[in-house]
Amino acid sequence: MSVGYWRWWGDRYQHLLVAWDQGRNGAVLGEAVSRRRIARLDTQSERLARRLRHAKIETGRFGAWARRQDERRLEELKMRVEAEREALFGRPAPPEPHHRISDSDREETVADLSRAHEEGRLDTAELEERIGRGYAALTYAQLEALVVDIRAGERAPRCKRRVSDREREGAVAVLRAALGEGRLSADEFSERAQRAFEARSAEEVTAVLRDLPDSYALRMANAS
Repeated sequence: MSVGYWRWWGDRYQHLLVAWDQGRNGAVLGEAVSRRRIARLDTQSERLARRLRHAKIETGRFGAWARRQDERRLEELKMRVEAEREALFGRPAPPEPHHRISDSDREETVADLSRAHEEGRLDTAELEERIGRGYAALTYAQLEALVVDIRAGERAPRCKRRVSDREREGAVAVLRAALGEGRLSADEFSERAQRAFEARSAEEVTAVLRDLPDSYALRMANAS
C-alpha cells in the first residue's frame, strides 16, 4: 500500500481522537453546569423552607394567601430539582421504609401536616404532636405513619382518612337538603349535623348519611 493511504488513515484517526475529546469535554462541562444549577435550586428551596418554618402565621386573607404562594413556590422548586437530578443521574429507585430520611423529607412532611391543620383534618394538639415526631423521625416508615391518614387516601383505607372542614360542611349541606325533602326530622337533622361537625374520619361522615339514597353520596361529593 502507498504512503498516501497510511497518511489518510492517520489523519482520519487523529480527527476521531479530537472529536472524541471534544465530546468528552462537552459532557463534563454540561454535567458541571447541571450540578451548579441543582445546588442553586437546593439553596433556594432550603432558604424558602426555613422562612416558612420560622415565619409567624399572619392573620387575614393576605397572610394566608402569601403563605400559600410561598408553599407553592417551594413545591415548584422541589419539582425542578427532581427533574434536574433525574436528567443528570437517572430516575432514582424509590426509598425503602427502613431507609434514612433527609431534612428536606422532614420539612415536606411538616408542610403536609400544616396544610392538613389548615384544612381542619388535624387539631392544634395533634399538629404539634405530629410535628415533634416528624422532626425526631429517622426513617421513611416513621414519616409515613404521620401522614398516612391525611394524604387524600393515597395509601390509607378511605374509611380511616381524616376529613376536612369543607367535607364536614358538605355533609351538613346534604343533611339540610334531606331535611327540606322530609327525609329527616328536625331533631334528626340537629343530631346528625352535630355528629358531622365533630367527625374526624371519612367513616364517621359516611355514617350520618348511610340510610339516605345513593344520590346523596353524589351530592356530598359535589358539595365537598
